Amino acid sequence: MYSYQCGLQSIENRANVQTKGSGFDQYVDFNIRLSKNSSQPSNQGYVKLLQGMMSMADFIGKFSEGYKCCYVCEIEEFETLPQGAKSGIYENTLLFGYTSTRTDLVSFLCFVVLSGKGSLKYEGVDYELGAGDYVFIDCRKAYSHSTSDDLWSLQWCHFYAPSLPAVYEKYKERGGRPVFHPADIEPFTTLLTDIYDLALSSDYIRDVRINEKLGTLLTLLMEQSWHPESMTVSRKRLELAAVKEYLDEHYTEKIALDDLSEHFFINKFYLSKIFRETYGTTVNNYLISKRITRAKQLLRFTDMTVDEIGAAVGMADANYFSRMFRKVEGISPREYRKPIIIETRRFEDFRGWMSVSAEGFHVLQINQGFSKKAGTLRGLHFQEGEYVQTKLVSCLHGSIFNVAVDLRPGENYGHAYGEILSFENQKQMYIPRGFAHGYLTLEDDTLMQWCVDNDFCAAAAKAVRYDSEFNW
Repeated sequence: MYSYQCGLQSIENRANVQTKGSGFDQYVDFNIRLSKNSSQPSNQGYVKLLQGMMSMADFIGKFSEGYKCCYVCEIEEFETLPQGAKSGIYENTLLFGYTSTRTDLVSFLCFVVLSGKGSLKYEGVDYELGAGDYVFIDCRKAYSHSTSDDLWSLQWCHFYAPSLPAVYEKYKERGGRPVFHPADIEPFTTLLTDIYDLALSSDYIRDVRINEKLGTLLTLLMEQSWHPESMTVSRKRLELAAVKEYLDEHYTEKIALDDLSEHFFINKFYLSKIFRETYGTTVNNYLISKRITRAKQLLRFTDMTVDEIGAAVGMADANYFSRMFRKVEGISPREYRKPIIIETRRFEDFRGWMSVSAEGFHVLQINQGFSKKAGTLRGLHFQEGEYVQTKLVSCLHGSIFNVAVDLRPGENYGHAYGEILSFENQKQMYIPRGFAHGYLTLEDDTLMQWCVDNDFCAAAAKAVRYDSEFNW
């Protein structure tokens, strides 16, 4: 792939760059070119980035301090070919359809569809794309794009500058859209080609020239953004964004429509109407959704009581909380706390696959256990007091019969939950706090892994023997 960072000479190097996020660490498949002269300060930053010592956001922040101009993060042309087709032209040619999903990237993306068809999902809206369509989006927000059966070819560029967030807001205020179809696409493709060629050139002032081209690109985009008929709606949407942000920050508090109307000086009937039109739900249902989503996290990853969780998310009435939770999720909060089997999401391409597991699970320790023979029994283990643990169990090689036993006081005390976990089925078992855990290997040379959210403490570690007088 061809990538360019302002101020860096280039030799090809491909790496996974780790960035810190909530829950599991996020990995961005970032295509870089690293200078042969690693003594340059900016390149030392790149080396730290590759070694995982510096996050992507920190690096870009430090990098842009020295370069107040616009700079390119990535630029590329690629095409998708039918399964089995070969191409000696581009090493980054894809051999079949794909979907790319990303979030929290410190960059802005523009791309043009040269041929074929595909789709974009951005800010909850689905866009169908075809030849001649142009996309301009803020990659700090979640987005995904995918080709259709009519495989597409794209020309695209990730770029950033400290001033770009404000520029993009102005673009939206003028009526600019994430997707548009310019009457003449050639000025855009020509500019992207020029930037691409400059990135590969040895021009000693190429950074300045690239900044100039990016400035011209932004000018073109601003010209395309002028939609006076959309400006009134755009301003309304900006006002509504402030309301939504307020709800996101204060959803645990008591909020009434009259309070919002007074706080934002918006007629409550108009607010209800435009909120539903924009987000597809009422203000009250949005609040309930936010509260239930947070409650699910607390139910999964804390040992707070159900009543405490209801109060923590703004639903202090236990009956109301339980009723709303069942209405949204189809089960009660207590049922939601049972062990669950996670069917990991697998993303495949011609190189192999990667899978995505539970989100929001805070991993403090990762443990592995290897058993030479089938029929090896381990467990049932648990920890008490402040050292209770949530576990996420998976099998990396071979297969196991995995069991969790509920030790919490109540009607489910002694209930056992079992599932076969294997490398082939890629299933995982999420085990909440308050359960004992054990497993039986079903194959020789079985390797299993369990991630926990609390430290191991020998003094707090307990066990239940399989032949004990435990009241199952």
